[in-house]
Amino acid sequence: MNSGQERSLFLYIYKYLIFIIQFCGIFFNFIAIYFLKNDNKRTKKSYKTILLIHCFMDICLGIFHILGIYQIEIIGTVVFITVDGPLQYINIFIVHVLSFVITTFFSCSSVFCGCITIIYRYLIVVKSKIIKTTDIIKMFIPMLLLSGIISIQYIITFCSPNTKEYYIYKNLLDVNYWSSGKIYDDNFITLIIPSFKEITALFKLLEISCYFIAAIIVILFKILISKYLKNKKNSMSISTLKKEKQIQRTLIVQALLPIILFYIPNILLTFMIIFHIPFQYYTIFITISITYVPLVNPCIILLMTSQYRTKIFQVLWINKKKIRPNTISFFFK
Repeated sequence: MNSGQERSLFLYIYKYLIFIIQFCGIFFNFIAIYFLKNDNKRTKKSYKTILLIHCFMDICLGIFHILGIYQIEIIGTVVFITVDGPLQYINIFIVHVLSFVITTFFSCSSVFCGCITIIYRYLIVVKSKIIKTTDIIKMFIPMLLLSGIISIQYIITFCSPNTKEYYIYKNLLDVNYWSSGKIYDDNFITLIIPSFKEITALFKLLEISCYFIAAIIVILFKILISKYLKNKKNSMSISTLKKEKQIQRTLIVQALLPIILFYIPNILLTFMIIFHIPFQYYTIFITISITYVPLVNPCIILLMTSQYRTKIFQVLWINKKKIRPNTISFFFK
């Protein structure tokens, strides 16, 4: 893929692939919300609140991804981010900056939601705590603040179009394919992160450290819960133990998979910048990997929870007429 036409075609396919993935993510999140809202009263309200907040974060993330459809190019150590979604019709620099900041905020929030879920599970199973909805909201406050700190960095790091450096850097882009499809042609706005901004590396290190700590928290609390269940297995029935193992598998995948999708591309990108490694099409891998994050939570809720999975299979393959979902419940303590 050396010619400009081939690269333009690649970007065109990539654009609509992102749209399809995000649309599916939003759709499945609404289905998950529907099942949760029609769940019976035995499911703890606080747990439903966690899942509903997580779904809300994913829906917002999907919407902003569709509005932006951000394309990343790295030349040398300079990062270029262009908007190829509907927001490109608003050719205002600050609008593009804020849209990317908000998208990053919801991305981080969605990733960190898994930590809240596993901590909640630990508190009600191991510590036998009574968690109220207000307690859940308090648990989310530090996560939202941290996501805000990580995302706000871009307001500081993006090069302003009022400076000469902005146009010097922008001239590095090959307009033969980067202006292709842009309604403002060569005058399209691009968000530029210059390599000389030392604050960028500092914030990137903070972001990577937060993902690493989040993964450790998930694994640590998973081990604590598993150890507790192992000590209590003699007092549990076979069916209860089976349900507990199902819940454990669901939670660990729900918490770790978004971190993996977000963490690996970010840490590899950082090392490539530090050691001046050529990027080529690696940036496409970064954006596509992160794009799948909104799909993780609803798919796990719908497919790894046996009651929801059974109902979906009934709707798709057994029943030929419109049915109303039966009462569904989670087997949470």
